[in-house]
Amino acid sequence: MTERKYALTRIEAGDYLLLSNDGKKLWRVKKIIEGPSSGLDWPSDREVWGLWEWTGDLDKLDIEDWNLWNFYEGMHETRHSAIDSALKSKQPQPRRTGGKTLQEAIMSMAAGKPTVTPSGCK
Repeated sequence: MTERKYALTRIEAGDYLLLSNDGKKLWRVKKIIEGPSSGLDWPSDREVWGLWEWTGDLDKLDIEDWNLWNFYEGMHETRHSAIDSALKSKQPQPRRTGGKTLQEAIMSMAAGKPTVTPSGCK
């Protein structure tokens, strides 16, 4: 497992934000339901962990705007596996910070403690 420099920020149960170790990416680690209800040929639905990357402007961090979260990968059996995958990611994405650091953006968002329930997510 890759050691991480930053703590997770909890949005709600099963939904977390994670800053990459280099401070250049903001990840969302979220429990999702996969199986027949999402078109997979599995005997039944089950909970797995998905990973998304924030692509928007950090001055306008809106965790409810799923159009700005880029799905990276899913099907992780554990949260730790999803976190490890995020921290090992080498795919750079340009960041628009508008003068804010990622950590400042996360902290200002966390103060509002929004609740998010996108379709297909639990």
